[in-house]
Amino acid sequence: MDKINSQFLSMGDQDRKVIYLKKYLKKFGYYHSCPCLEEAFCKHVDESVKDYQLYFGLSITGKLDEPTITQMQKPRCGLPDLLPGEDVREKVNDYSLSGGKWENTNIRYFFQNGTGDISGTREWDIMRQAMDRWAEVTPLTFTQVTTEAEADIRFLWATGSHGDDDPFDGFGNVLAHAFYPPPVNSRPTAGDVHFDNDEKWDTEDGGFWWWRRRDLLTVAIHEVGHALGLAHSTIGNAIMWPSYEGERRTLHSDDIEGIQALYGSPVRPAGSRFAEASMWALKSTGGYGTISIDLGRPRRFVAWGIITMMDSLSDLDRDNAVVAEVFQVDGIETWKAVSGGDHWGAAGNSSNVHQGAYVGFGQTITFRIRSMHPNDMEAYGVGSVMVLDE
Repeated sequence: MDKINSQFLSMGDQDRKVIYLKKYLKKFGYYHSCPCLEEAFCKHVDESVKDYQLYFGLSITGKLDEPTITQMQKPRCGLPDLLPGEDVREKVNDYSLSGGKWENTNIRYFFQNGTGDISGTREWDIMRQAMDRWAEVTPLTFTQVTTEAEADIRFLWATGSHGDDDPFDGFGNVLAHAFYPPPVNSRPTAGDVHFDNDEKWDTEDGGFWWWRRRDLLTVAIHEVGHALGLAHSTIGNAIMWPSYEGERRTLHSDDIEGIQALYGSPVRPAGSRFAEASMWALKSTGGYGTISIDLGRPRRFVAWGIITMMDSLSDLDRDNAVVAEVFQVDGIETWKAVSGGDHWGAAGNSSNVHQGAYVGFGQTITFRIRSMHPNDMEAYGVGSVMVLDE
């Protein structure tokens, strides 16, 4: 996008800069081809620019105006924002799945090399931290292997053309790219994560000099999300947002909903007749969280939960509901509230207090904790299960 600079363009213009605009829009899934002159800002380009503006929450003018150029010049991931056949109007305000997913939950990874920007092998530790972010909210585990052939995900730092038909562009614009897992991607590169080594990688964001130093962990969490099957999100605060906006190391609720749609919530194996697991409902996760306990085989059980702590973020909202639930048993929703309560309306109105237990039969018990007003209140709790049969 440097070749476009600050020149504004709109439908009816003819300029060689339109050629670069078409290439950019095509790379990221907004423009395909048309029979018009190569240098013509035609109706097809106008429609593509409008789709781009809609995706990024810009004013929909169809013009290559200043806000649109500013967005296009931001560093970003190299994967398209729109998958083939995907309509941006159906994608806005939600996570997006690529169609790929690993069938196993133990993901194997291998480091092909590293970067000289970070001393020692600390970049490998950062990759492990990125994988841990996704493991914390899913049943996934990650295991390093000693040979490339064994790996599902291979990490590579490269410059320019590097053997995958998607060359890097030097410093700026595209920072990294990854490849979706099977079955949507049957190529040998499925699951691979590549970083442009012409970028200046660091263990933190460059602050005022963010355009010179890239926070490797922020980019790695994003690219590992792709390697697990997530596509780009239209939520500006999500990890899977296409553009690099500086240091961003916490999964958004949109990221969590997307990855759990693929792999489910975390599962903690029960080591005895009694098991418990912590859960939390945070503002950053949309006010809810889930955790599962696996009994190993279908058993008769009693399950209960407790709210262990509530943290007021602003004013304590009298009408805030905080509830712990036995949400699912073997994937079937029960929505049985076992702890917490709510109070709606004016002072003196009746309260609905939940405190009890759930008796059932099954193998996997999923608890959920919810804060109805996460901007006011975050909550923490514990889900517990006791086996009743032998």
